[in-house]
Amino acid sequence: MDPNKITAVMDAQCALCARGAAWVAGNDKAERFQIVPVQSPLGDMLMRAEGLDPSDPSSWLIIDGAGTHQGREGLLVAAKHLGGVWRALAVLR
Repeated sequence: MDPNKITAVMDAQCALCARGAAWVAGNDKAERFQIVPVQSPLGDMLMRAEGLDPSDPSSWLIIDGAGTHQGREGLLVAAKHLGGVWRALAVLR
């Protein structure tokens, strides 16, 4: 895990989550993100450390320099880090 990158822990088997991961990767022009599947040992450990159930496909976890962000908040933080037009979504916080 690269501590200089934003870590997105997402379910690799859930179709919606996989689309979300593809959305993040496709819009990450600055290559700031690293996506960790929740099914990996690292993803499982990170989810459990935050009190999240790794088997719950609705659990999203974003880890950045400001801390950890879950669920909808995590999605909005990811949008902020992607910049550009996606940064505008941060006003929804």
